[in-house]
Amino acid sequence: MKKKKKDIKKKYENVVINNTPLIPTTIGEIVKEEGSLVTIIGIFILLIVGIFVIPFVADLITEKKENETNTPVVSSKPSNPTNPEVTENPSDTENYLDIDVVNEQNILGFNFQLQFDKTLHTLNLTIENRNGNSKLFINNNYYVELYSENHQFLQRLKIDREELVSKKVYDFDISSAYQIDNVKYFLITEKNASDYPGINVANVNDNDQPYLLCQTNNENLVYTFNLQDNSYVLERITDRIIVTDTTEENIAEYEGIAQSYNKIKGVTADIYPSTEGFQFEANIDLNNVNLNSNSDVLNNKAYYPLDTEAKVIKFELEASGYSCK
Repeated sequence: MKKKKKDIKKKYENVVINNTPLIPTTIGEIVKEEGSLVTIIGIFILLIVGIFVIPFVADLITEKKENETNTPVVSSKPSNPTNPEVTENPSDTENYLDIDVVNEQNILGFNFQLQFDKTLHTLNLTIENRNGNSKLFINNNYYVELYSENHQFLQRLKIDREELVSKKVYDFDISSAYQIDNVKYFLITEKNASDYPGINVANVNDNDQPYLLCQTNNENLVYTFNLQDNSYVLERITDRIIVTDTTEENIAEYEGIAQSYNKIKGVTADIYPSTEGFQFEANIDLNNVNLNSNSDVLNNKAYYPLDTEAKVIKFELEASGYSCK
């Protein structure tokens, strides 16, 4: 509540107007003595030196003040870990393909074809492995980038990490992740973690650990991080899935998944009743779990290994249909 300002009455003193004319006052007298000429010359020299020296001294004082002002303040807590968020950096416009004219692109022995139906609002990607490395998409991250007619970046869709056997054709329906109608150009491009913009994780749990929440229609994933070397690195995953199909077969299936999870050291899982049906919840302590050696059970593509940077998880999941905050 703002305090009411007290009325302050200004006090004015009576001003006395003196009509006495101004009279010159003697402030000093030059006495003519022997040697006064030498004194005058000395004063003149000092004045000349002062004219040149004073600006130089003033510049030094100004420079010192500027240096003190621009000295960085060292904080014990980083203000923006990882890297600052950067503006989307589109790919080279010369490589854009007009979706109404050309719908395919060839990269490293793979042929990519994009079928886009604006009326049905569908987007399908066909990949043929003609003579490429079958594990290209397991070991590398490739994306479909969509652009408007004026080459404005619209959306990025990640190609699933799957092994594509040579001489076979694979279809990917990416309509569920597609969001924008005014697509004119597309591009198939590879990106590495160094290309991903940095993020600042603002959420903090009860233990003061930063976390990232990524969601789809029925799944909530919470990624908990530690701050190491000014970067957010992954330590724990909590996976919650809401299941509306409450048939006995479906409940038994998730109970079996929970049992398989619980056999792995560092993982706990269970199912709970919910208003929508039931909820499957798994907690994965990555300090004690190796995802690679347990990939036959922990095979969710949204599970990332220990020390994965937050920017990697956010960038890749948002290109896979998740919303992360």
